[in-house]
Amino acid sequence: FAFSDKKTLSEALNQSNFNYITAIERLVENKKIKLNYVDDWFDLGHINSYFQVRSKFTSERSFNSIEINKNIVRKQSLKRKKILAEAKWFQTVPTGIKRLTPNFFCKEDKDVTSYSIEYIHYMPLNELAVHGHLPSNSWIQIINSCKEYFLEAKNYQLKPNVKQLAERENLIKYKTLSRISDYKKYSPIRFDAPVTYNGMKINTPNAIVEELIESSLKTPALFSVMHGDFCFSNIIFDSRAKAIKLIDPRGLTSTDELSIYGDVTYDLAKFYHSVIGFYDFIISGCFSLNIESQNIDFEIHAPKDFLNLEEYTKDIDLLDGYTKEMMMPQVILLFFSMLPLHSDKPKRQSALLANALRLYVNFQGGE
Repeated sequence: FAFSDKKTLSEALNQSNFNYITAIERLVENKKIKLNYVDDWFDLGHINSYFQVRSKFTSERSFNSIEINKNIVRKQSLKRKKILAEAKWFQTVPTGIKRLTPNFFCKEDKDVTSYSIEYIHYMPLNELAVHGHLPSNSWIQIINSCKEYFLEAKNYQLKPNVKQLAERENLIKYKTLSRISDYKKYSPIRFDAPVTYNGMKINTPNAIVEELIESSLKTPALFSVMHGDFCFSNIIFDSRAKAIKLIDPRGLTSTDELSIYGDVTYDLAKFYHSVIGFYDFIISGCFSLNIESQNIDFEIHAPKDFLNLEEYTKDIDLLDGYTKEMMMPQVILLFFSMLPLHSDKPKRQSALLANALRLYVNFQGGE
């Protein structure tokens, strides 16, 4: 409703004993309000109707299509191999991991390749982080539920072969350097000159990246069943069951071969990039940024209860034997590596760069 005359509305409420609906009906009868008829409307007043409405708004890329009908999600794509890889992952992961996924129904490989899974009536963690305003104890519960995935994944550990280790090095080193090389062409700062971040002078981005790559390669790999993109947008939390459900697995190796196996430390780095890297807040524009020459001033705007998670994660190992400090080089590299992928949003792209430097300064004890 929209009212141009507060006095008329106030009088109608007084005459209706402050019953809002009765007051509206009175205004309609007296022809003091104009009705506009609509073909459809969205009822967000109840949790059930909210999720019904939400199912009508899907977020997919240009090469993907998502349909939700009668509690079934059908994902299809022109990228056949990608869909087949995701479907195979859902079909073949061990039972211990399968319980953390929606029910898988079928796959089709005709003109357009697709698969169907159960529609989960809960929100992904990225939306809860940015819009949910959850208290710290709820986030601790969610993180502990996510830890179950890492505990389960470790049960299927295997000894990596030479090829798998080479693929890991390619992903951490050469793919990162290649992407950064692309980004340097339009970067707002020079990578071969020192940077001043929030008033603190630090090394050149080139030197920082080399240091992070060296440290990341020293972190032992843990090859097992992996999701491949274990970030907030692909994790749904069932608050009643206090359990997570995983969607959109990768199912492909870095050399584009179908596989449910890989280095689980990559999943851990992706998770940290949401929890302490605040990736989803940057995507949502929750930051202040100013770049002048080699000077960067940057701040992320996130709720205090979410910010407290950084302290909480210092005291737990989500994956046994891998501390947060061990994982930080890989987490920071993720932000450097993704820079050219956000060229359509220059401000966001610069914020991701600034965030990589923020994490590096914190990692070096410069908080």
